[in-house]
Amino acid sequence: MILGGNSIVDYATNAIIATDLKGKVVYSNYSAEVNLGYSTGGLLGMNGNLLFGEVPDFSLFRITERILFNESVPEIRLTLKTTNGVLLSYFAQFSPIKDRNQQIIGISCVLRSINSSDFEEGKATGLLEVMNKPTIIVNRLGQIVLVNTQLEKKIGYTKQEVLGEMVEVLFSPNHKNSFSKAWNPSIEILKKEVIALRKDRSSFSAHISISPVRINDETYFSIIVQDIAEFESSSNQVDVFNQLLEFRSKEIKQLSFAATHSLQEPLKRISALSFFLLNEYKSSVDSAGIQSIEYIREAADNLSLLIKELMSYCLLGQNRMPEKFQLQSIWGQIRSQVLESNKILNPEIFCQELPEVYGDKNELKLLLTNLISNSLKFRNENSTPKIDFSWEERDKDYLFCLGDNGIGVEDKNYLKIFLLFNKLNQKFDGYGMGLAICQKIVELHGGKIWLDSKVGEGTKFYFALPKRYQQ
Repeated sequence: MILGGNSIVDYATNAIIATDLKGKVVYSNYSAEVNLGYSTGGLLGMNGNLLFGEVPDFSLFRITERILFNESVPEIRLTLKTTNGVLLSYFAQFSPIKDRNQQIIGISCVLRSINSSDFEEGKATGLLEVMNKPTIIVNRLGQIVLVNTQLEKKIGYTKQEVLGEMVEVLFSPNHKNSFSKAWNPSIEILKKEVIALRKDRSSFSAHISISPVRINDETYFSIIVQDIAEFESSSNQVDVFNQLLEFRSKEIKQLSFAATHSLQEPLKRISALSFFLLNEYKSSVDSAGIQSIEYIREAADNLSLLIKELMSYCLLGQNRMPEKFQLQSIWGQIRSQVLESNKILNPEIFCQELPEVYGDKNELKLLLTNLISNSLKFRNENSTPKIDFSWEERDKDYLFCLGDNGIGVEDKNYLKIFLLFNKLNQKFDGYGMGLAICQKIVELHGGKIWLDSKVGEGTKFYFALPKRYQQ
């Protein structure tokens, strides 16, 4: 990809950063380097997952995945840390970078600084439109200067009909004198219960929240309108949804019972009958027939194991018991088991003292076991397997890294590797579930997982676990 070269991009007002599909920064303009405190070229080669690590509900890994599948990525609000530790807020817009053949080869990110004095009317309008509640902006006299589409739909007026009018026209005359006290820049937020009026003069009860905002260095006030009846209805919908979740949970348990009993029983019979045929009629069947019977038995056994693993995946998250505990305690158990079962390989496993974490012990034990097993399975046959497990503490989470010196992963498979039943290398045993299970466990803990790899040199799996998470 060709960026920069004294182009208009280099000296654009907005900070611009580009990464390749592995997440490494391959370009940053002057504004990005200056704002974040880096010297010229100082961002190049940085791991973008760490740079954008504070994106709520998103990760660069997830954003790349969405872009590769031609899914839109909304503008995201994020916080980046400068080299001297100052936190800066930005609106980030991620887009694909394509080569001449229209193949996606990277991700660009345009960062717009968020500042109370930086809002222009156009930006304020854009922000209003993404809000899912009816919202009004008024000046210090109480005149309406902006409204969003949600408000138009709710009250029946068009923007043109209400702009410039006093906000009182949208509410019952009984509230006429109550708004004048609200236009005070020193208030943080003011909440009221009012009667709102539609264009057809019908009314509805509403909660309103009034707070000051800055637009073009002037103080205005935002009024968010919440229909009380809709709020109560949505609360009831949450209750219904929770009941549905409980019902679905019971369904999964029933399916698990059926899979582990009803579906397994025919497979056991097939396997047993195949064994009987091999022993009782071996002399009466030619070599091709014997081989066919062995294939039948092997297929039945494999399908039985696959069903068990699939049900284990489906039941992850059931009967969880999150707690605070020393991760070092289960690491010792895992390391001992790995060394005991891999004496021939004699792997070298290194680990620094691990922190106290909050999570489910059994799930995190399975996570680490699967990651280590993955490293040993895809080892480099020409060298002794080496595994290094390290971590660092960040503001809101712990970032862990499990690295190996194995065969590595191609760039194009960075996303596929976490998909269920996705075997990238058919030479190895298994069903392609180990890393899918790892991803589910990390996400159940409110974290994220990604990788960085070089073919022939090894792979590093990163996963971030919040210091405390909501179930």
